[in-house]
Amino acid sequence: MIVSVQNHRSKEFELSMEEKKEILKAIIEHQLLAPSPGELAKLMDLKTKSTLYRILKGTAKNLAISTLCQELDEKLDIDEGAILLMGLVIHDYQYLITLLKHEPVRTDPVTVVLSFVSGDYSCFSKQFVENHINEILQYAHEVPEGFFCALFYYYIRKSFDDFYIKNLPYLKQCERILLPLADKLPQLYPENQFGKDYNKLMLEGKLYPNTNPTLWKCICGGGRMLMNYAVPNAYRKLMSNYVFLPDTDERTYWLTDNPEQIIMTFSPPLNKNNLRSGFYLAFSVDLLDDKLNFLGSVGLSADGNVEICVGDNVDYKIGQYQYTNRNLIISLNDGSNALGVGNRWRLINIDTIPEIKSLNDKIDDDEILRAIVKGSGFEFLPDYVVTDVVVSRNEVSIYLRSGKKLVIARNAYEFLSSIVPADRVMVVRRTKDGSKLVSWSEQNHMIPLDEFRVEDLCRE
Repeated sequence: MIVSVQNHRSKEFELSMEEKKEILKAIIEHQLLAPSPGELAKLMDLKTKSTLYRILKGTAKNLAISTLCQELDEKLDIDEGAILLMGLVIHDYQYLITLLKHEPVRTDPVTVVLSFVSGDYSCFSKQFVENHINEILQYAHEVPEGFFCALFYYYIRKSFDDFYIKNLPYLKQCERILLPLADKLPQLYPENQFGKDYNKLMLEGKLYPNTNPTLWKCICGGGRMLMNYAVPNAYRKLMSNYVFLPDTDERTYWLTDNPEQIIMTFSPPLNKNNLRSGFYLAFSVDLLDDKLNFLGSVGLSADGNVEICVGDNVDYKIGQYQYTNRNLIISLNDGSNALGVGNRWRLINIDTIPEIKSLNDKIDDDEILRAIVKGSGFEFLPDYVVTDVVVSRNEVSIYLRSGKKLVIARNAYEFLSSIVPADRVMVVRRTKDGSKLVSWSEQNHMIPLDEFRVEDLCRE
């Protein structure tokens, strides 16, 4: 079992050479990047595979290790942080294997996974719960990504004989592994729209490109899938990972190649202190009629990667971006113009353009919200306009302008235990099926309206 990574679980990492050797040996043995050293050498276009075999034997020189780490970064986008994460995943996987060896659920990995996602440990023996659950949960708390990737890796190894199946396309390899959990998780958490959308994109192969298909990519995707359901406010925490561009604000305006159209980006607050991230909601503004149309979301990472999700299609694109001299240039991997407004945006200083400053003054937050709702495939219900939200210890009460109140118990859904009155909530109808839903947009969770108790305050 990898032991040295434990030192890096809760502090800044800087791996020593011996730790790199230990983790790289485990990565090769566990086939995270290829089914064999020879296949890994081909994947990385290495001149020789001797370094990989020396790592397995424990005889690799420090210079060879440093060179290999550099090539992993350049060719597979695996830097030192990713190497450490792999080490943590392998450690936690081996830890779970050891603890669960004598448990009756050891032959049912799906039950094991769902128990840690839901927090229901009734499938385990009383002795196991008393002796081990708290320590396992501490691991999950310290490095959630590492733990849930390890949990998904446990599921793979216990459920499937091999990941790398000859002549089976990479997407099909991932699909056969992801599908059983992707079907069960929404049954446990039907309100988690973010989780459902992510599952759909994972199964369609849109979150991870088919270039360099590896077991590790599947583990990362599966671990993220589990976190979306297990970690409170997972959607909001994901948004906080994006980088807020200099010169931008809550609302920012951009010129495009179309002189009759501009882009407005809106950065929603992450908390009550209005902290914002580089997760931008993008709108087109027609200068002829001031019409605001929601296009989708743009997430900008510190490493220069961009993620775009288009409107109500849940269509996902990835690529790279550059931001220099107030110019944002987006290059998507498939070469597309995903939002339909071009991929070169020029930031505008609205104080120097009276017409756009006047336009900004006209657009209020309600109009932005209406555009988001419509562009996402929903519509407002005029009889269900929310005026106030009260969160008590046991209930959530939503007051409507019509004089009615919607009430639901806080223990009805797990995410309700972490909401606050300031969280935006609205009642909408999904246009494609007519279903009425109460939506917490900042958490991306929805509950059917008919699950709320309706009280008429006018009759009280």
